[in-house]
Amino acid sequence: MFYTELDKSEYFDIVITKDCRDFYRDVNECKLIDIDVTVSLCGSQITQSENVPLENIGLNGYDNFFINNGNGTIDPDIAYLVESGDTFCFHEVSGYTGNFTYNIDKLKVDNGVYYNKLDGGFYQGFYKIHNKNVEWFPTRARKGWSFNSIVHFPMTGSTTGTTTGTTTGTTLNQAYPDNSGFIFYMGTRAESKYANQTEVEVQKFENDYNIIPKELQNLYTYNGLISLNGTSKYIGYFNYYNGIMYTGRRFTAESQKLQYHQEYVDLYYNAFGIRVTNDGRIGYRMIYPTDVCYTGATQEVSGITTSSFIKEPTSDCDNYDTWLIVTKYFTIEETYTKKPVIDVTENKFLHISSVFERDFAYDSKCALKYGDYKKGTFSIYINGFSVLKKYDFIEVIPHELTVEDNLQEGVPFNFSFGGGTQNLLDALYLDTNKKIDTVLEKFFAGTFTGGVKVFQMYCLPLYAFEIKKMVNNIADYYGLNVIKGGRKIFIKNLF
Repeated sequence: MFYTELDKSEYFDIVITKDCRDFYRDVNECKLIDIDVTVSLCGSQITQSENVPLENIGLNGYDNFFINNGNGTIDPDIAYLVESGDTFCFHEVSGYTGNFTYNIDKLKVDNGVYYNKLDGGFYQGFYKIHNKNVEWFPTRARKGWSFNSIVHFPMTGSTTGTTTGTTTGTTLNQAYPDNSGFIFYMGTRAESKYANQTEVEVQKFENDYNIIPKELQNLYTYNGLISLNGTSKYIGYFNYYNGIMYTGRRFTAESQKLQYHQEYVDLYYNAFGIRVTNDGRIGYRMIYPTDVCYTGATQEVSGITTSSFIKEPTSDCDNYDTWLIVTKYFTIEETYTKKPVIDVTENKFLHISSVFERDFAYDSKCALKYGDYKKGTFSIYINGFSVLKKYDFIEVIPHELTVEDNLQEGVPFNFSFGGGTQNLLDALYLDTNKKIDTVLEKFFAGTFTGGVKVFQMYCLPLYAFEIKKMVNNIADYYGLNVIKGGRKIFIKNLF
């Protein structure tokens, strides 16, 4: 049983739904973050209830310029007070060590509307502190979440790069040209820089900072960080030869080189970004653990780059293409619209929304731990039009790092606007000669080269007609192209 009716409002096209949908809910109750970066970098419906000191922010706050200090030294005694009444805030990421430039040309104007033009820079901020009473957005909402944004095109600026790595005076896009175009990022802003420390680095922690990041194990017995040729854990004795560890009590021709094996649990479900490609396709890139039942070929982590993606077969009915990099530990997935949906050279504002709706709402936190409860539908809308819809989407689940609490203040539970994340590329690191080349840098160190205006986070999945209504209300102000008027169709659920 169904009926149709004309609607005099201007935002409906067509909606088909079951009775269980609540058409008249107030979504503003779940709009927990709402920031216009041309006005303020702070804005959350949830305010801090008490003063919470971050006593170890001096170890990490330099990396994203949360702490403004240009002396090139770590001061672990620096603390920051999250005060009662504080809300979620973005911070401009800035090249602390001078290896990268992060410029933002503020208060540009298009037809009387202000926006901030990004030239390598972007915004980032934490919305939760692990094991502290600080949380402005839930790590897992009951049914899903939504991200709304107003961004400005065209995309401009150089993305030409010849090598991967830090180069003085360059942007992230020049170092990693295949990562340009990230508008939104959610997850950990960096992997733990305190993992896999050498003895010299550990002694520097202990002597200079009175910090012991990891309990050392007996080097002549089993060590969980060490693997044989990167494949299997090595149990037994080993020997140093020219600063390299080999199997056996002494170095011989038969000795095999031991390699450090980096654990990747910090990245599982913890790195997700919305990206616009240079040709105008839109989609996402994410990381999740490789399925334990997977029996196909895998790639070695040490050799993967953005050229390692392998295209998956898709149906002609799908409006997207998917590429995968499958390693023994994790899978990197990226999915984009089959065809360009944005003219990235045209001067205009766009309203871009992304919505994740879990297939099952959970009744308890225990229910969130298992397979089907981690899947749902992910959709992207441009000016209220659906351009990508992916079923069986594996949920993004931001979480803390596998390191002591005092060493991760401000690192996990981050949002980025106008970029991905720099990870440890420009970190103030204990050993400035140590090359840091990790998964997050290879695949998420990039920025949007357009303009940014409004950032909103909802703790529920928005319905298509709700997004259309929002777009209609601001269409004239931003000059958005929309279809006005239409029909609503209701289908009666008889069962």
